[in-house]
Amino acid sequence: MRWKQVEDEPKTFALIFETGDEIATVLQPFAREQRLGGSGFKAIGALSHAKLGWFNWETKKYDPACVLDEQVERLSLIGDSHGRPPKRHWLIVPKFVVWTTVTKSNKAVML
Repeated sequence: MRWKQVEDEPKTFALIFETGDEIATVLQPFAREQRLGGSGFKAIGALSHAKLGWFNWETKKYDPACVLDEQVERLSLIGDSHGRPPKRHWLIVPKFVVWTTVTKSNKAVML
C-alpha cells in the first residue's frame, strides 16, 4: 500500500492499495501507526474477493450473507473505526454485471 497525507486538519490521507491487499489487514495497522482513534473512510475501486454479511440484532454479530469470488467493481465503501480495540463498521455497494443471452436475436445483454 502507498499513502500520502493530503490535509493536516482534519487529518486526511489518500491510500492506494495494491492488487491482493486485504483491506482490513492493511488498514488496521495504518490506523494504529497514524493514531487514528475515531476515523471514517470512503473508497472506490475493485475487489477480487469479498465476504458480505448482515447485522443480526439478536446475536449482536454479523452473519454471512454471501461470498464474492470474482472481480467486482466497488461502487462505494464507507465506514468508520472507533473504540479500543477499534471496531469496524463498513458498508459496501458492489456492482454486479449479469450477462444473459436473448435467444431470438442471439445478442448478449448486460443487466
